Amino acid sequence: MRRIGTALAALAALLVLAAPGSALAAEGILVINGVEHDNPRGCFGTPQPSFVVNDTDTPVLVHAGPGCRGAFVDVIEPGRAKPVRPGGSVSVR
Repeated sequence: MRRIGTALAALAALLVLAAPGSALAAEGILVINGVEHDNPRGCFGTPQPSFVVNDTDTPVLVHAGPGCRGAFVDVIEPGRAKPVRPGGSVSVR
């Protein structure tokens, strides 16, 4: 059941990201291991075990591989925080 919920969250995030106006950066702050990124947009690596705090207005997609390649493995919704495995990456659109 948890996998279905994760899959549905990823699908919802993709639909949100495909909406008009998605070319703009997210509003807010993305924090990765204590480093703040204001109004983030694009791909951010997580070469070590990372803790990501999404204080933006946009879902953050967690990718299995570096450079935002590989399958989506999780979604960090606005206002939420999660650990991210090493060697992965996160993207904000």
